[in-house]
Amino acid sequence: AFAKELDPANAGPRLVTFDGDGTLYPDRCALDVGGREGMGRAAEVDTFMDVTAKELMALLVQLLQRGVSVALCTALGDPSPGPYEKRLRGLLRALAGKSLIAPGAALYAVGGQCNYVFRYCEGSGCFVALERQAWEPDMMKEWGAAQVTEVLDVAQQALVDGARRFGMEDETTLVRKARAVGVHFTGAKRRS
Repeated sequence: AFAKELDPANAGPRLVTFDGDGTLYPDRCALDVGGREGMGRAAEVDTFMDVTAKELMALLVQLLQRGVSVALCTALGDPSPGPYEKRLRGLLRALAGKSLIAPGAALYAVGGQCNYVFRYCEGSGCFVALERQAWEPDMMKEWGAAQVTEVLDVAQQALVDGARRFGMEDETTLVRKARAVGVHFTGAKRRS
């Protein structure tokens, strides 16, 4: 689905992607005014990275109105749309009952390091799961479990080796999902 959004005949981007947690909103919170409410944290957050949630949602809606598809990515690994709707509830509320998305544009939620893709449906105001066959690259459609495991094993080893080279092996935890692998930084001091 994402590759289809890229059209060199049109000027400007046709698709923009954002990491949700820690980029658009605080980690494990929601893109909403008071984004920590209901997400297992007591404090409310109305600003993050010097931009209010309301301003950020308005900018995302402007992209959609201009015909730019928006994909919001999160490590959240759930095959159902509910948790993604909870994370993006403020944006969904801003879109609800309105025809704000330009023809050809779409809002996506991508979860579990690209294990799940959902598309916003203006009619229902909810995310709808897209079948893997609709968005997975053609070359991967033929892969069996053994090939997926082989690729993940190589990626995992590269991540472990990288953490060791940077002296961070004691500050990372390996995360392995059905079709993704990553490391989570667990150290006290943020490094970038």
